[in-house]
Amino acid sequence: MQTDGVLVQTIDGLIAETYKPAEPGVAVIAAKDGRTIFRGARGRANLELGVAIETDMVFRIGSITKQFTAVRAEIRGRSTIPQIGVKVR
Repeated sequence: MQTDGVLVQTIDGLIAETYKPAEPGVAVIAAKDGRTIFRGARGRANLELGVAIETDMVFRIGSITKQFTAVRAEIRGRSTIPQIGVKVR
């Protein structure tokens, strides 16, 4: 099991290698056992204006969450285990 410090370093390292400071970026919050263990941001919120992403920024996500909801519903629908002798329609 990783300690919180190792986990935080791992998350920060992944963000640093994936998102470059002058490119579109990300804001990340990680929680463990109900408490925040990491808050970080990297990259630009606006390339044209050179605005860096900050951890307290509000993002307009539009309709993107519909995709995640649909996938979750599909996974949940498939999560039942077929029983032997039960007719499948």
